Amino acid sequence: MDLKGLDEEIFRHFTLKLNLSETGRELVSEAIRERIVAEVKTLLRNKETEYGKPLMDYLMKVIMLQSSIDTQWKENLLAMDHLKEGIGLRGYGQKDPVREYQKEGYDMFMDMISRIKEDSVEKLCLVQIRREEEVERIEEKQRQNYIMSRGDTPASATVRRETAKVGPE
Repeated sequence: MDLKGLDEEIFRHFTLKLNLSETGRELVSEAIRERIVAEVKTLLRNKETEYGKPLMDYLMKVIMLQSSIDTQWKENLLAMDHLKEGIGLRGYGQKDPVREYQKEGYDMFMDMISRIKEDSVEKLCLVQIRREEEVERIEEKQRQNYIMSRGDTPASATVRRETAKVGPE
């Protein structure tokens, strides 16, 4: 089992550093799964404590409605259209196309629900809320960096040559 790769994926999806590769012992898959779930739950509880329950509830609604459900539902409808176009061929395989459509449609719907859950948890773990003071401080720092990168001379100042031009006139 590639524990280092698993550590990287967990960090990429949930911003958690579990250091599974440094445990030095072989872990059982179920124990690893339980540890990941427990750490994610702890992370979300800590965020709820830090930001407050009303704000976390609002974030959860926004994330689920706007990005997860909306996007996944559109993809599911498109996939159902593709399924409908090709389902008639099942009759040649001595299968009832209506039953096959129902079965595959249900499987696709359950996959969509699973993707919505995964996407929502991932985005809730990744979201960071900044206080107004922090945002103002970051914006001021960006303005300072912009001014320093542009130099001290104003953009409207015209540069004049002090010496005579070299070459044919």
